[in-house]
Amino acid sequence: MNRVGWLRVALLVTAALFAVATLPVAAQEAVQYREVSGNIINGTTNSLPPFGITVTLHLQTANNYEESTTITDTKGNFSFENIPLDPDALYGVTVRYQGVVYGTDIDLRPESLPPVTVTIYETSDDQSLLSVSSSSLLIPQVDKIARDIYALEIVNVVNASDRTYVPGAEPMNLLRFGLPPGAKGLQIDTSLVGADAIQVDRGFAVPANIPPGEHEVMFAYHFGYEGESVAFDKSYLYGAENARILVPYEIGDLSSVDFGAPGDVEIGDKHYQLIEVSGIARQSRAKLEISSLPQATLWDKTRATVSNVPYELAAPALLGLLMTSLIAIAVARRGGVFAGAMSAGDFREESGDRGAIIAQIADLERALEEGKLREADYFAKRQALLDRLATLPLSPSTD
Repeated sequence: MNRVGWLRVALLVTAALFAVATLPVAAQEAVQYREVSGNIINGTTNSLPPFGITVTLHLQTANNYEESTTITDTKGNFSFENIPLDPDALYGVTVRYQGVVYGTDIDLRPESLPPVTVTIYETSDDQSLLSVSSSSLLIPQVDKIARDIYALEIVNVVNASDRTYVPGAEPMNLLRFGLPPGAKGLQIDTSLVGADAIQVDRGFAVPANIPPGEHEVMFAYHFGYEGESVAFDKSYLYGAENARILVPYEIGDLSSVDFGAPGDVEIGDKHYQLIEVSGIARQSRAKLEISSLPQATLWDKTRATVSNVPYELAAPALLGLLMTSLIAIAVARRGGVFAGAMSAGDFREESGDRGAIIAQIADLERALEEGKLREADYFAKRQALLDRLATLPLSPSTD
C-alpha cells in the first residue's frame, strides 16, 4: 500500500474512532425526572393550618448527599419539580415543627407517584399523655460461672393523644425505665429518634419525643446474684394494661408477693413459669424473686477455665425473636412497630460488623441531639446504615 493509501486508512480509522467515542453520549439513556408533591397535615384538633412550613427533600447515595427545600402554601401543600431519578438513591421528605422532626421515605421509581403526606402535631410536656399497653419481662439465661442473670424487656409505650410528647429539660421528664440494682450491659432497640440511653436513678432514660401512636422499646441487660436466690423490684412508672413475666423452670423458681404465684405454660416442648397481671396503676412497683438459682460446681469452674469459653448474652435481636415467639404462643400479643436502631451510649456491648453499624447509628443519634448534625444528614445517613444492618445475619458472632 502506498503512502496515500495509508493516509486514507488512518483518516478512516480516526473518523470511526471519533464516531464510536460519541456513541455513548448519543445512546446514553436519558435521565428521568420526577415530581414529588404532597401535603402537610396537622393532626392536632383545632390547630392552625400548616402554612409556610419548610419541607426538605433528601437524596442520599453511597457517595453523595443532596437536599432541596420548599415552603407549604396556605393549605399545607408542597411540590418539588424536576427531581432526577437515581434508582440506587434513597429519597425522603422531612419537616421540623416545634422542634420535632417528622418524615417519611419515598420511592421515586414508579412513573406515577402518589401524593406524599406527612402528619405533624402540636407538642406537650404533660407526662399523663404516656401509658403502657403491655410490658413483658423474660429471663432467658443465667450464667452460673459469672453469677449473672440475663433479662430482656419489651415495653409498648402509648401516646393516645393528638399531641407529640416533648420532654422538658429535667431528666425526670424523659421516657424512663427501671432496672435492677447493679444492672449492666444495657442494649436498646427502638424506632424512636434519639434513643440513646441516659443513666438515671434506678434505671435509664430515653431522650426522645413521643408522637401519637404505639412505640415498642426493647432492652436487654444483665445483673448479678449471690447465693441461691435474688429479689428485685419491677417498676411501672406509666402503669400497664397488661404485664407478663416469663422464667424457664430450669433457671429457678419465680414468685411475687405483689403479683401472686405464677402459672404454668408449655411452649413447644418446654415449660415456663408465667405471671400475668392486668390493670397496673401508674407509679406502681412489684417485688419479684427467683429462688433455686443454679450454682456452679468446682467442675463447672474448672471446665470454663480450661475451655476459655465465655458465657455471653445472645444478641438482643435473637432474644427479641424468642420473646415474640413465646408470647405469641402463650398469650395474644399486640402488633409490632417498625424496627429501630440498637443503641446504648456508654452501655454498648456489640462487636463485629453489626456492632460497628450500631455504633455509627448511636453516634448519629447523639450528634443530632447535640446539634452537631443537620437533620437532613441524620435521616439520610441513618437510613443508609439501617439498610446495611438489615442485610446482616441476626445470629450472634462466634468470633
